[in-house]
Formats: sequence, C-alpha cells, structure tokens
Amino acid sequence: MNKITGAVIVSVFAMAAQAMATVTLNIGAGYLRDHGGSLVATNTRVIVVAETGGGLGQDGLTNLTFDTSLTVGTSIGSGGNYQILSSTPLTVDGESYFNGAVNNLALSGGLATGNNVYILWFEGLTPSSTTVGSGTYYGVFGGGIATPYSLSEFGDAWQLPSDGFTVYMWGDDSVAGGSVPNGLLTANYQATLIPEPSTWMLVGSGLVGALFLRRRNK
Repeated sequence: MNKITGAVIVSVFAMAAQAMATVTLNIGAGYLRDHGGSLVATNTRVIVVAETGGGLGQDGLTNLTFDTSLTVGTSIGSGGNYQILSSTPLTVDGESYFNGAVNNLALSGGLATGNNVYILWFEGLTPSSTTVGSGTYYGVFGGGIATPYSLSEFGDAWQLPSDGFTVYMWGDDSVAGGSVPNGLLTANYQATLIPEPSTWMLVGSGLVGALFLRRRNK
C-alpha cells in the first residue's frame, strides 16, 4: 500500500467516525411533584425532549394539547419544535426522583449542539400511557439551567453537547440535597383540549350571527 492510498483510507475512516459520533445525556432531577405539591407516584411517565428550532424555550412546552403522543422520536410542543428523546416510567428506588440517560444520540434532524434539553412528567400517566389525556397536569424542567443545582455541586447545562461528548445534568431540590425551588419541580401546567372542527364552525357561526344582529339593531 502506498502512502497516498493509506492516507485516503485513514481520512475515510476518520470522516466515518466523525459522522457516526453521538452524544450521551445523563439526567437526575427530583423530587418531582404533582400540581398539588405532593410527590408523584413512582411509575409516573417521564419524557426527555430536546428543542429542534423555534427558539421558544420552555414556553413552547407549556401548552401541550390533548392526545399529544409520548412516543420516542415524536415532535411535540409549539410548532412541533421539540423532539422526544426518551419516554420512561419513574422507577428509581421507590422514590419520586428521575434518574435516566439518553445514550448514543445522533445530532441530526434539527438536534444540534447547544439546543435546550427538558424533562416533562405527567401526573397520573403510567408506563402503559401512550398519549396525554385532556386535563392532564404535567411539569417541565431544564432548558439551559446549569449547576449549582445539585448535591454534588457539579454538572453541565441542560443542553445538547458537542459530538462525542457525555454530559451530566442535575436538578435537585432541598430534599435531594440541591437548591432547586420546589415550584420548579411541580406539575404547573395542564394539557388542553383541541376543539373539533364542528366546534369551531359553531363558534364561527355564533360570531357571524352576533354581528348580524348588531348591525340590524343599529
């Protein structure tokens, strides 16, 4: 093998390794609470999502609608700008603490270094739940938040790292030894119901009728 051929082969392998580079997210957060401030059940459904665009931050996750899918790979939130990376039950030592990981995540399809990462937990939804029900309370935490928010006082911002890197993202309240206010780990939001097309038609016809009567009475 001559030097030129060897250099080409090395270059090809280097490019292939770079293309296949992935990231790993290690996440710990708790204790997670329901909308009343009580600890959630240990089989509560938790998802990890990453922002893929839009630049709305956490605000884009505060208006989830009825029948939002909890399937990995699904795009949710405002404009569909948040991709679900994992969807698991909260089952850690019988406590309401989430400790999970997203392994071998490829940065593609809108997932890029620096994009915000969040966890969402859904009150009353269990491992068998595949969608969000109307009126379901849920919580959102993450999005660039950095330590000190943990017992260990070290960690990384809640963002996707560069290719090939592993990050550790923590969010611990005082019970878990950290400094996250309990309110940030509480299910403060509620899924809304999308009106059926017929409902919108009724609303529209009602508005038209009201305008007609108003003009007639003038």
